[in-house]
Amino acid sequence: MAVPYKIPFDDQGNMWMNSQYVYDTSNTKDNYTFSETMTITEYPKTKYGSRQFELTDSKDKTYSMFMHDAFEMIAKNTIVKGQISGTWTFIRKGANYGLLFIGTNQKD
Repeated sequence: MAVPYKIPFDDQGNMWMNSQYVYDTSNTKDNYTFSETMTITEYPKTKYGSRQFELTDSKDKTYSMFMHDAFEMIAKNTIVKGQISGTWTFIRKGANYGLLFIGTNQKD
């Protein structure tokens, strides 16, 4: 279930990891869940020296994922050629936001 807080995005629809850089709150969206195939595209270092996974959706929009959540996703799921399909939502940790993998859309 999505937690009620707003997720920051830029003008092109890419997710911001840190809300401190969002000056235009018109680009925020209520937290939501969605189904998508994501591709792990990068493992960049943030401005503060920490790392996160960067994922891209089928429309080429980018999302950041906290390391702990990425490792949980990788350890418990099948990723084929850097892609994983399933249901996603967002999580907030302090002033930071990240993509959260809920689970696959497959029925066991």
